[in-house]
Amino acid sequence: MSKHRLRYITSVFDKKSFEHENLNGIRAISILSVVIYHVWVTVKQIVHSEYEFVNLFLGALSSGVDFFFLLSGFLIYGGLRREFDKNGKINIKDFFVKRSLRIFPAYYFALFVLYSFKRIQLSKFDIHSIQDPAAIAMFESIRVGLSNVWVDALYLT
Repeated sequence: MSKHRLRYITSVFDKKSFEHENLNGIRAISILSVVIYHVWVTVKQIVHSEYEFVNLFLGALSSGVDFFFLLSGFLIYGGLRREFDKNGKINIKDFFVKRSLRIFPAYYFALFVLYSFKRIQLSKFDIHSIQDPAAIAMFESIRVGLSNVWVDALYLT
């Protein structure tokens, strides 16, 4: 990999003059809400809350996905607009290479963490001792997902 591309990957951590710093905090909150929502969707079948407010609040965090995509679209448009203003054109190939270098390292790191966690989760439970049908279904779903890891690794999902 060239030095230029490696520098581009690590540039995520550099402050840029055109960057909207206030949006970084909002993006962080939306990402956190997405993570919490996905954890909630996974465990709500076996962790029943008696408080309706908790169910409503955690269920509403799915809107974090919408907000994250809204912010991402705004920021991607800004980058494309700056390139067009600077060069008078947009290089689509460079755009997709740069997006891939931003997205795929985080994607594969997230896959590694997710699959490691799920493998540990499966190893700690004896599925034959579980009585709750929802829990059995959840563990079966995890087992099937782990057996099809190649689908996610090849980005086919």
